[in-house]
Amino acid sequence: NFFVYEHGWTPSACKLNMVLDKERKAVGKELGYHLRPMEDFSGMPDDYTWQQLYAAGHGSIALTPICGPNSIFDRYLTEDAPFGLVPWAAIGGLLGVPMPMTNSCIDIYNVIHETDWRKNGLGIEELGIAGMTKEQLIKYVRTGVK
Repeated sequence: NFFVYEHGWTPSACKLNMVLDKERKAVGKELGYHLRPMEDFSGMPDDYTWQQLYAAGHGSIALTPICGPNSIFDRYLTEDAPFGLVPWAAIGGLLGVPMPMTNSCIDIYNVIHETDWRKNGLGIEELGIAGMTKEQLIKYVRTGVK
């Protein structure tokens, strides 16, 4: 079996995760939020390093037993692309936040899965935010009112 935090939580994966996290945080900042997903999850400081991230996940008694994914078509990947990465990239695009690594990951998933996750995922149309200004999006995110 493959154990994601034991076998897949490599220094390179941590470095990639940090870049993706920075892009998501930039989107959050544009919306007026200070996002701290990895920091809150692991108790790391805001300026954590890949080494700290690696230590928090690799060998963790809570995370090490998590088995999978065992296929590139596992739900971790087929759900992360259309319902995680695509919405982040779409919102970033709407706000003018560069999302080069997020978009690169989507492109890689598209090739691996032989599908167009931007077309089959949650874009701005599916999220109901197409045509919104930054101010309208902030209001919608905070109040649920368009």
